[in-house]
Amino acid sequence: GGATAEGGISALDASLALRHQAGLETLSGNALKAADVNQNGSVTSHDASYILQRAAGLIDLPFQGAGSVWLFDPVVRNYTALAADQTGQNFTAILLGDPSGNWEMPVGQSAVPVALTVTKAATATEATLSLPTAKIVTGEQAVASVTLTLPEGTVQAADLEIHYDPAVVSVVKVDKGAAIVDWLSAINLNTAGVIRVSLAGATPIPAANGATMLEITFSALGGIGTQTALTWERGDLNEGSITGSLVDGGLTVVDKFALSLTLAGTGSGKVTSSPEGIDCGSDCSSVFPDGTEVTLTTSPASGSAFGGWSGACTGTGSCKVTMDAAKSLTATFTPISLQIADISQAEGDSGTTALSFQVSLSPAS
Repeated sequence: GGATAEGGISALDASLALRHQAGLETLSGNALKAADVNQNGSVTSHDASYILQRAAGLIDLPFQGAGSVWLFDPVVRNYTALAADQTGQNFTAILLGDPSGNWEMPVGQSAVPVALTVTKAATATEATLSLPTAKIVTGEQAVASVTLTLPEGTVQAADLEIHYDPAVVSVVKVDKGAAIVDWLSAINLNTAGVIRVSLAGATPIPAANGATMLEITFSALGGIGTQTALTWERGDLNEGSITGSLVDGGLTVVDKFALSLTLAGTGSGKVTSSPEGIDCGSDCSSVFPDGTEVTLTTSPASGSAFGGWSGACTGTGSCKVTMDAAKSLTATFTPISLQIADISQAEGDSGTTALSFQVSLSPAS
């Protein structure tokens, strides 16, 4: 029955089916039979999609079109006029959806092991999957990125489960990150507080530092000051063959404050902010989460100079504002004047006259 097949089907199995279909790897024998989950006689990306959906808990066994959870080799044994004990009559059981052959017999049962020959992609000795610690503005949305650091080797499949507090945030959507845009994904958000995702690709991820696997969009439900941990329940890479660490994160619901900028003076220029929000010229105010440090950078236009700050910043140097309340400031730009000084005249040879002078540029007074 389907219950005895728990744990044997993962995203790596989907990746193997994809790689076979793309001609990157050749499945044969029982592995090939296991990958053809809809039993139509060929292994395609459709089979890989079914396997991913099962790995993420989105569908039940048996697979559509299969009619059964297991295949057996031989399919049947016939006996004519059986009159004595027969030896060597074992069957080989093949779990549909498990071309890697990692299914293990439940404790208390015994059987002849299934021998599958599958070449897996090279794996690293360690990896790190990380969740962010960040702020989310009350009543608004924020994106939390799931990142992978892989010192060496490759990853071609991932089975992930992340838990959060559904009283503080809800999940709006889960998108594939830049590192896996061409992979297949199966995303299960059916249980509040739980994100289950299975991912597989024909092209593995090479060694990477902070590669984005997922981008999870959360919406803040809790009041200001409420928090939720983002914790790993599962983070299996290549069916668990890559060891490593899982770094938890969290979200804190915070207030937001407005930062307003005014341009002054007879010169011209613009001011931009980091994080993004202000591009003044055109966008001269924005809101930022409580506690955000905003750095403002000036860009004088040709023929103008930056004259200085007033308000939340002073002087002519860099401006950094910590947003713990609504704040405003002014950036002054002045035109540049051309000054000529120290003019002198001297008579040269053959009746020529030489002039010398000093030119300086400065903001107009």
